[in-house]
Amino acid sequence: MAKFFNKVNQAISERVLSAEKTELEEEFKSYEKKTDATEEAITSAINKAEQYLQPNPTARAKFNVTQKFNKATSKYPQPEGELGDSMIKGGRAIGEDANFGQALVIVGEAEKQIAEARDALDAEVQSNFLIPLKEFLKKEIKDVNFHRKKLESRRLDFDYKRRRGHKGGQPDPKADEELRIAEQKFEESKELSWNGMQAILENEAEQVSQLNAFVQAQLAFHNTAVDVLTQLAQSLSDVVQSAASRPKSEPRYARTAPAEDTYGSSSYGGSSSYAAPASSASSGSKAYRALFDFEAENPGELTFREGDTIYVSGRLDENWLEGSCNGQSGIFPVQYIEYN
Repeated sequence: MAKFFNKVNQAISERVLSAEKTELEEEFKSYEKKTDATEEAITSAINKAEQYLQPNPTARAKFNVTQKFNKATSKYPQPEGELGDSMIKGGRAIGEDANFGQALVIVGEAEKQIAEARDALDAEVQSNFLIPLKEFLKKEIKDVNFHRKKLESRRLDFDYKRRRGHKGGQPDPKADEELRIAEQKFEESKELSWNGMQAILENEAEQVSQLNAFVQAQLAFHNTAVDVLTQLAQSLSDVVQSAASRPKSEPRYARTAPAEDTYGSSSYGGSSSYAAPASSASSGSKAYRALFDFEAENPGELTFREGDTIYVSGRLDENWLEGSCNGQSGIFPVQYIEYN
């Protein structure tokens, strides 16, 4: 207890009274700064790497708890895997006979393959990067910090006894012996601290190797992802071509004879350009003039040119009419005609 109070006394004297203290070599101080920077860099790298592997904080916390009870079967829910499951479920609900349903299943299965590759990345990074670095912090760094802390404690004890000896008048063999022992312990701790820091800073091949293992694991993951996505793009290209060439069904609609006063009214979008038409002498249909060219893009549509006379015989909905022109019949947009 007395030794503890002596150290506290020395520390206060240094801070308040600027008492003399033993200064360490500049090289030693440089080693301390680099050792502290190494510890900080490794701690930060471990933290950020874990966030990189498991970015969802809620899922990460749940995974860490689960892993404590069942390390063998617990797996972090990879976002690609959850996305893949969702797409596969949706695709099967639509039906794989539909191109979109088939495409969703194909993409979902590819995403699950990428999730498996990310699981392999997690395992590699944990085994060859995170665990070795954590062990390095727990052993080498912890041991050095222990010796450095002990060095500071012994320095305070040594400086206190040296300061006390300077104040004494008569020689005191016991005090001199205590001072000699305190100095010896101080030098011993300094040597242990120095050698430990030197080993950490000079024997860095392992840390570089572990960092390289992290990069190699990333490279393997991204190469796998590229292979999977390349094959996926080819498969989707085939589905796109199949969807584009799939024949479309004939449009189904009810034929309705137009009312005498409805063309140009709100039944056809509210355009005021359609006045009540007169009946055609030959068919009883209403004659209109084409305002613009219209080219049929789907079966059942009517092609005509600007200025053609079109006989309207029914309506599909507020945007489409049914009629005939130049011996052909079909449907066309209401905006393309006006009363002739």
